Amino acid sequence: MIYTKPSFYDQFRCLAQDCPQNCCMSWQIMIDEYSLQKYLAFEPPFGKTLQERINWEEGCFKQYHGNCALLREDRLCELHATLGEQALCRTCQEYPRHTEEYEGMREYSLSLSCPEAARLILSQEKLALVTTKNNQEETDPDFDTFDDLLFDQLLTAREQLFSIATNRSMGLEERLSLLLFYGKQMQERLETDFFSICEVFELSENPSVYDMEMAQNDFSLLYHLEFLTKGWQGKLDATMHWIKQQGQKSFAQACLSSIPDCYGEQLLMFFLYTYFLGAVYDDAIESKIALSVYSVRFILMMTASQITSLSLSQEELFSILRKTSYQYAREVEHSDENLNYLEEILVK
Repeated sequence: MIYTKPSFYDQFRCLAQDCPQNCCMSWQIMIDEYSLQKYLAFEPPFGKTLQERINWEEGCFKQYHGNCALLREDRLCELHATLGEQALCRTCQEYPRHTEEYEGMREYSLSLSCPEAARLILSQEKLALVTTKNNQEETDPDFDTFDDLLFDQLLTAREQLFSIATNRSMGLEERLSLLLFYGKQMQERLETDFFSICEVFELSENPSVYDMEMAQNDFSLLYHLEFLTKGWQGKLDATMHWIKQQGQKSFAQACLSSIPDCYGEQLLMFFLYTYFLGAVYDDAIESKIALSVYSVRFILMMTASQITSLSLSQEELFSILRKTSYQYAREVEHSDENLNYLEEILVK
């Protein structure tokens, strides 16, 4: 079995009550079947309290004022405080850790929607992946089989995408353009001869067709998503107003002049690492790359719209970017409906 994870993965520690955006707030927390049966067997007095706070029909914890019914006033989980971490359901035990399972291969990551995970992701000088191997064979019962030959092509292609994403001899704007170009070329090869997918990186065609202009119509796609948290539409409105104010400015002029490329690079690497190999299940190579590129664009646009002073300190900028990143991820990454919509619409 091959295991891969970012070098910072094991550094994660939950901020608990000090978290600026508690994961027990604003979300509906689904409960796995094993935990539901376990909770049903808990005895009073706490067992009764717990059972009353579960929506058994939906298989989730009830919500009070938008927060999990088990969230106490001190912003700690009553279940965790009473019975310990082992009593938590699978979702609460694992988040923000995320695992992607492939045959003979497992990749670990942290969800950008967690404020502390976002801090770790954005703080890296350059993303380093750590890979280990052993002779054990582990099989996830939910694992879906796929085309091994295509997976090998995608693994090789991802290394090329990583190389482009981290090539600091180019500006971030050019890297984003190149990725969109190669995504389209790879999708075309997949539908004709997927053995030649990686040959697209040898093309010398100028991909200038993918200009990174400040596209108001691109950003407006976010209005079509399911809104998951209060205040999100207000943030979109503020950014859209700012985009209109930029007039004919390019993406680089409006965003990259105030936000160092290194932050966009870390976001880009996060999205490529998290989503690209998933194309082995749905053949949507171009969509996975477009989702990665436009997510970076949207986050940087929303961040730039909040920069009101050129004298902003690095710490203040980082704080705005971090918050914008995890807010965006909460709206997009935690809704299959939102992810699917963006993947489909971004390549039309």
